[in-house]
Amino acid sequence: MRVDDTVNWPIDGARTAPSPVALLEELCTRLVAADVDIRRGAVYVETLHPTIVGRRFLWESASR
Repeated sequence: MRVDDTVNWPIDGARTAPSPVALLEELCTRLVAADVDIRRGAVYVETLHPTIVGRRFLWESASR
């Protein structure tokens, strides 16, 4: 897999990921498959909720 394919996947809508957690997991898995050396990934999303500032999603490689 090439990095270009991974970059285009979210641009095209990331249709294979049904949830934010699945999106982060697939994105990181694709990056690892494209020989990008990552062990952890995180996404922070601000919300418009009056008491919840945001959400955090974490991914960690199974092979450490």
